[in-house]
Amino acid sequence: MIDYMGPEHFAYSELNTLRLEALSLFERCFKDGTPSAMLAFIEQQLAKEPPPVQLLMEIAEELHRRLQTLRRLQFELRAHTLHTLRNEYGVDLSPLFPLNGFDHQMSVDEIFERLMPNGAPDELALRHTLEAAFESSVNVMDDILMVESLYNFLTEWTVALSVRSAREASADGVFFASQTRLQ
Repeated sequence: MIDYMGPEHFAYSELNTLRLEALSLFERCFKDGTPSAMLAFIEQQLAKEPPPVQLLMEIAEELHRRLQTLRRLQFELRAHTLHTLRNEYGVDLSPLFPLNGFDHQMSVDEIFERLMPNGAPDELALRHTLEAAFESSVNVMDDILMVESLYNFLTEWTVALSVRSAREASADGVFFASQTRLQ
């Protein structure tokens, strides 16, 4: 009888289970607005001997995909807001807002003072639109910063663990450096 549940299958199954747990914790981080649950999970994995570098690399890849999605959302939010302001209110704010968002630029009051010193025809609606856009941009930027910090944390650890593993393998004689003429 063939055993389909060998050690390789168990390792893959365990890896997949841990990866799914990490992604679930990651979603909880978004809901809670704090990376603490994910950091605790990562630290728990790092404490294992040996640490599951493959798992950490897969989680980092997923975080990178999420980071790219958030950056695309940030760009689309900016484009949509600027399009709405231009078409509905005749206001072009594109020179004031960089491509990477507009959450920490000028306040709504500063925009009105600078661009519309005499007020706008529909100032209340315009103010509401700008405030909503600013709030959305701040939320997306907060998410970007959280994911970016988690991603950087993970990639730094995976690189360090990979270097350590390579050095240990080299010290154990697994890797033999070839002699070159420069030596």
